[in-house]
Amino acid sequence: MQQEGELQQKQEASKENQKLTLKPLPSTLKYAFLDKEETLPVIISSTLSSEEEESLLIVLKEHKTAL
Repeated sequence: MQQEGELQQKQEASKENQKLTLKPLPSTLKYAFLDKEETLPVIISSTLSSEEEESLLIVLKEHKTAL
């Protein structure tokens, strides 16, 4: 359990120091973010419906430690 706490502290510190430079994507892809601060980007299909996108992001957020 202590390792998880240390990992979270490192992630929070890196969030503060991290500046994202997102590259342009093909029209079939787009960026989505797993957090409100928009520091955890994921690339998803731009053809997903809003319901599909929301469902995908929920699952990704639940498992973001694996990412």
